[in-house]
Amino acid sequence: MCGRYVRKTPLQKLARLLGAFNALPELRASYNIAPTQPLLIARIGADGRRELALVRWSWVPHWAKSVEGTGPVTINARSETVDEKPAFRDAFKYRRCVVPADGFYEWDRSTQPRQPYYFHLAQQQPMWLAGLWEHWQDAHGNELETGVILTSRGHGNGWRKFHHRM
Repeated sequence: MCGRYVRKTPLQKLARLLGAFNALPELRASYNIAPTQPLLIARIGADGRRELALVRWSWVPHWAKSVEGTGPVTINARSETVDEKPAFRDAFKYRRCVVPADGFYEWDRSTQPRQPYYFHLAQQQPMWLAGLWEHWQDAHGNELETGVILTSRGHGNGWRKFHHRM
């Protein structure tokens, strides 16, 4: 679930809706955000206030020695087991976030070519996806913040046509 998503609501509106501080410059709307691209999150900052931040949409555990070679790109984490997995356990305790999205795409895999479908709220308002973020630093002091979106089992037969996770 959620391998591509849409973010078009202006940052100032998102900050207002979330009661969050925003120091980011306005971002252009993006209708096809893909893994490894910037992921907008709302989190609790070092000063204790809610803030908007951009992280890389992929997961690099804090203990990884390198950004490269950590295996396939991880963009989602299973909500049912996130507190048990070593890669996510600390982030689940201390670095939770919200990912604002205006919608996301899923593909009907029963057709060829695969047909994308756009899922969004009926009122065209932002939806709030649960997420985690991580701070990583290499031996040379280079830093990177990354994030994942949490998913759960798909509910309802209609949804399972597209994906077993949501």
